Amino acid sequence: TTGSIGVTLADTITIHDTNLRFAGVDTRMLEQLIPHLKSPRRGVLAGRASASGGPNALALNGDVTFDDSRAGRSRVVAVGEVGFPGRGMRARDLRVQMLPVQVDMARTWYPTLPIGGALTGSATINGSTTTQLAVVGGVDLRDRGTQSVVDGKATIRTGNAQWVDVDVTARPVSLAEVGRFFPAVGLQGSATGPVRLEGPLRDLRVHTDLTLPDGGRFVTRGTVDVASREKGYNLSASLYTLNLRTIDAKAPVTSLTATAAVHGRGTQLATMHSTIEADLSTSRLDTIAVDTMSVRASIAGGLATVQKLYASGAHTAANVSGTFGLARDRTGELTYRVAVDSLGAFNRFLRRTPGAAPPVAPRPGVVARAVRQARADSIRIARATEMERLISGRPGPKLVVAAPKPVPSDTMSGALIAAGTLRGNLYDFDLRGRAGGEHIVVRGNAARWLQAEYAWTHARTPQSNLAMGVDAAGVSAMGFAFDTANVRATYASPGGHIEMVVTQAGNRQYAAKGDYALYTDRKELKLANMTFRFDTAFWSMPHESAIQWSGPGLRVTNFEIRNRGNGRVYANGLLPTSGVGDFALDVE
Repeated sequence: TTGSIGVTLADTITIHDTNLRFAGVDTRMLEQLIPHLKSPRRGVLAGRASASGGPNALALNGDVTFDDSRAGRSRVVAVGEVGFPGRGMRARDLRVQMLPVQVDMARTWYPTLPIGGALTGSATINGSTTTQLAVVGGVDLRDRGTQSVVDGKATIRTGNAQWVDVDVTARPVSLAEVGRFFPAVGLQGSATGPVRLEGPLRDLRVHTDLTLPDGGRFVTRGTVDVASREKGYNLSASLYTLNLRTIDAKAPVTSLTATAAVHGRGTQLATMHSTIEADLSTSRLDTIAVDTMSVRASIAGGLATVQKLYASGAHTAANVSGTFGLARDRTGELTYRVAVDSLGAFNRFLRRTPGAAPPVAPRPGVVARAVRQARADSIRIARATEMERLISGRPGPKLVVAAPKPVPSDTMSGALIAAGTLRGNLYDFDLRGRAGGEHIVVRGNAARWLQAEYAWTHARTPQSNLAMGVDAAGVSAMGFAFDTANVRATYASPGGHIEMVVTQAGNRQYAAKGDYALYTDRKELKLANMTFRFDTAFWSMPHESAIQWSGPGLRVTNFEIRNRGNGRVYANGLLPTSGVGDFALDVE
């Protein structure tokens, strides 16, 4: 240390004519030299300083680097008055430059402060860390990969009645950094605009008008309680073309325009008490357009009550109302109705392979039947009009083959409606309902119309069981055509029981029933205990067989059926959707 120092010892200590340059000065040494001084941090100081006055009002002009034993290095250039009245620190017109300052040092006074990192910027400080501190300036905070730049003013009252008055502008502020105060929310991204916070931490008034990077805007007003263990909120918000993905990585890409209000306490579904009102105007969820949505709901005691949930858009209209459990010991019942006039609105959710997938053409047998039917119709018409054609000289009827058209393999279309109930809670519920559709196309399969009933009981539990019945007409499945199809099936992982009856060409009927196991990870279906009926002939399967559809068609493994007269049908190999395969079929 070099320079001069003057100290007058009386009832209090007075520093005068002090102008020092120093390095390696430990805070423990200062406590020994200056009576009653208790440094709030441990570390080593270096730099220059001129000072005059007592420990309660010290006029300071300095450039000091402080290597804190825990937080690391901070550098501060300060001009003004600072005091150490025995507890905390006080300042008057203290102009400070941070080059930078470690935020972790603030945990001396705020041990639960969730943010950290380093602050760079300048500020003018007045007040005391033990009563009230006022700061005016601008700072740049970098903390664990985030950056926030704000300017404005803030006043903080400490002690038992903590209170803040913050009036700043984000240029921008990291939402991830803000989210450290509310870790369950999972915020990300950044926002620009004015932020106003005023009041005690248990009743903090909030007013923000923030613009997000993609042009969305979020305006909110209300109060929050960030001091209590169960956080409270009474907020209203307006959203303008807001993309949720910019503030929550788990959210879909959206463009939301809405008004919303939420009032309650708590963030955990099982324990929170909240009321929610929201109205959504023309918006987009992922690629789904939403014309309107309205929600009126409340959450209390682990039970959600939905007075109204209505949504319309993307060729879809949905209505939901009732109650539903959010905790394991609560149970409710929701009723729902969903109508889709064009399934094509959801085509983007289909997984598509690179390149254009060819449509599924009708099987040769289907085309041959259409040709036979066309010839029979042509002969019948020719006989019925023979005399008329002899008189008029008109030519005979043309052969018109009404063969089924290929079915697109990479798209959905048609209209569908479903309604039913959802009873239980998030951890164990029953889903029951009915569905109907017309002109349905789903990835190479089609039906002119269908009706279905379904029941999924004890969903999301090991006892989960699915039962359904489907009746359809005008069916095309993997290129095979059927007049009608009636299916009844149950499923409890990995398999269940199935019964199926189909009619073909008006008078041919086939039926099958038995047990199956479905392995979706390897796209395999195993069949056992199966019996079949072909018109009046009954056949049975003597052993288990398997069907796989992971390649360019169906691969059948050891499919064998026998009848009582020792007749036998055996199939093995690849049955391609187009081209040729190594499929073998033996009939005895």
